[in-house]
Amino acid sequence: MWGREAERLGVSLEEYIIDLLVGGLDPKGRVREYIGAAKEFLEHAREELEKGNI
Repeated sequence: MWGREAERLGVSLEEYIIDLLVGGLDPKGRVREYIGAAKEFLEHAREELEKGNI
């Protein structure tokens, strides 16, 4: 369901879900949430890299 909508909009599923979650926030709040999510994605990528999964 959400994956199809994200695909239709040309965004990743993660971006689509974040948009749904922060849609009611002011612009500064949205920026903070996007930065936080990006940091989490990067940390997860580092962990996977260290494990040799990338």
